[in-house]
Amino acid sequence: MNDYNRKFDAIDIMPKYLTMINSELVKVTTYLRDGVKVAIVMEDKELSEKLATFYIQADELSKDFQKLSGMIAQRRNNVYTNKN
Repeated sequence: MNDYNRKFDAIDIMPKYLTMINSELVKVTTYLRDGVKVAIVMEDKELSEKLATFYIQADELSKDFQKLSGMIAQRRNNVYTNKN
């Protein structure tokens, strides 16, 4: 396989990886949010605060991945548009 084909294979694969990563981040965010609720019911302020901090960080990371996915999709479209 030549470098030209490898580049286009990689361009096709990257959005799939980003989608898988973001999917896992969404799951983590959901589990952390639920964990905060459970910690509140447990009346464990320290645990609920720590989990809330992780939740905020995971949510921000998920949003960043969504932006990155959009950027990669645009690059992919540009590459295929310029190819023809």
